[in-house]
Amino acid sequence: MNSLEVSKSLGLIHEGKPFLIKDVFFDSREPIKDAMFVAIKGEKTDGHLYIKNLLDEDIAGFLVREDFDCKDVLAKGKSCLKAKDTIKALQDIASLKRKSLRANVVAVAGSAGKTTTKELIAHVLPGKVHKTYKNFNSQIGLPKVVITAESDIDYLVLEMGATALEDVKKLTNIAKQHIGVISSIGEEHLESFGSIENVVRGNFEVFDSPNLLSGIYPKAFHSFYKKEYGLSFCRFRDDADIRIKNVYIDEEGTHFEIMGTQFTIPVLSIGVAESAAAAVGVLSSLGIDWKELKDRFESFRGVQGRMQLIKKGLFRIIDDTYNANPVSVKNAILTVDSFKDFNKIIVLGDMLEMGEYSKVLHEKVGAMLKSSHINSVYLYGSDMKYAYDVLRFSNKEVFYFENQEELSSYLIKSLKQKTDTHTMILVKGSRGMKMENVVDELANRL
Repeated sequence: MNSLEVSKSLGLIHEGKPFLIKDVFFDSREPIKDAMFVAIKGEKTDGHLYIKNLLDEDIAGFLVREDFDCKDVLAKGKSCLKAKDTIKALQDIASLKRKSLRANVVAVAGSAGKTTTKELIAHVLPGKVHKTYKNFNSQIGLPKVVITAESDIDYLVLEMGATALEDVKKLTNIAKQHIGVISSIGEEHLESFGSIENVVRGNFEVFDSPNLLSGIYPKAFHSFYKKEYGLSFCRFRDDADIRIKNVYIDEEGTHFEIMGTQFTIPVLSIGVAESAAAAVGVLSSLGIDWKELKDRFESFRGVQGRMQLIKKGLFRIIDDTYNANPVSVKNAILTVDSFKDFNKIIVLGDMLEMGEYSKVLHEKVGAMLKSSHINSVYLYGSDMKYAYDVLRFSNKEVFYFENQEELSSYLIKSLKQKTDTHTMILVKGSRGMKMENVVDELANRL
């Protein structure tokens, strides 16, 4: 997109020579060649303060507030787009780009499993696909993904993150998706959503697109779906449009059946069966014979930090450290619990951003673990103390740590005494708990 044409379309101020907008970045410490720097004023800092650090970098130009003086930028032969609100301008630029695309657009929202579902959908679609990459699913991340899309793509697959009502709706206004998908719904970001009811309402905003052809959603939330055409999926109910049956897991991956077709996906997660069902829904809605793409499903390898298997002798480490909320923790517990002929250990860090519901939700985790067949439980973080209090008098080995390094050291010492036992260890926690450090210690020291 030409910056001068963009400025005229959106009523922005243009200073300097025209430049091409083909990528954007927000962190002045990580400039991207030929990209436009978007200066954003946040709670802790203001991107405008760091523009001086970028004047000698090989970048395209700057998107700044109207009151910013661009004389130093212009003196370096670079250009400025000026807007009252740089985030709103970024989103409007992405909307312009979206209008130029002829691709079918799929958007994925949900409390857990969004990234795996998005990746699996993108993996199985036949044709040229552009998808959300890294963690660019936010109010500034999704616009970046749209802006970087090439004009000849067949499909645009977008992940939509949300922490409050209206978040998904704002992203939908940009994406104007043809297919909306909800991976799952449960307690998430309750500090900002305020209630589970708002979590449901917020995620269902993915179906508010004016271009919507079909919505794909868990059957349990059918009563919330008000559109004319949609497909539900479920592991437990026969009245779902897409029925998942006979799910089991072994070291080869997750085995399951969808509408009479057997799949084996080399990812250790019960949730991947639901991601596959959602992908079936997308393909069906687009008029694509999903059964002809069975090999694509079975070549999917998952996503880093999400149920990734690491083999170390008799030990099997499952890295599920990317994030955690009650839905994903339940999936993790069910996944570990389903393994046979293994000593089963789970290592959990706090589920963050649960607000006033944190105590009861961590207690529920304790109750789930108590009724499971998992042999040993290692807990870390102030809120996991609530789970520990539920478990401390159970018949399991239960350990609680306030220090993560102590947890890793004690766990490794214990495992080294069990070198003759096949052991499965799953590690999980919210992003802020940095549970990947535990995985690294296990991988390096066992």
